[in-house]
Amino acid sequence: MVRSIRHLFFIVALISFALVSCDDEYQDTKDAGEAYIKSVSDNDIYTLNTGLKYKKYFEEDPSWPDVPAMPGFININYTAMFINGDTLACDSAKYKTYQIVESISSSGDTTWKDTTVLVKPTFYYSNMIDGCKQAIKRMKVGSKWRLWIPYNLAYGSDGINDGTIKVDPYTALIYDIELIGVTAE
Repeated sequence: MVRSIRHLFFIVALISFALVSCDDEYQDTKDAGEAYIKSVSDNDIYTLNTGLKYKKYFEEDPSWPDVPAMPGFININYTAMFINGDTLACDSAKYKTYQIVESISSSGDTTWKDTTVLVKPTFYYSNMIDGCKQAIKRMKVGSKWRLWIPYNLAYGSDGINDGTIKVDPYTALIYDIELIGVTAE
């Protein structure tokens, strides 16, 4: 019985140590992010009770459309950065040229025409990180904001490595977002 209790105690201690050491591996990242977010201050910077900070690049026109209560798809130009300024990801509206059918003759010959369209980056609102969602709900279409996002509103204590992007656990992020369109869900 005593041996079983010792064995159980050893296993619990080993698991506890493994859990603590996983967090310790990213403690510097967490501390640096928290210190950086805390140091961001200016008269033009707003702080939400969640820790999200934002700055409007220009004053919004009251006539600009509000974001619906339940956003569906969001069209944004954005740049996501680490706190050291390195770019994580960015996407903005681009003009792309496609060929479309202009006419088809009676013999079946097709005449093609080039057309250029504006393709806007589109994201499903519910798939965005919490920091971006909190900001977008407060923005007006046409707004451009800088966001300082604490790790718990970004990719949290898990981070992400999905083959497209890699963000370590406890990483604070900076986003520049220009809201160019939104649809209701």
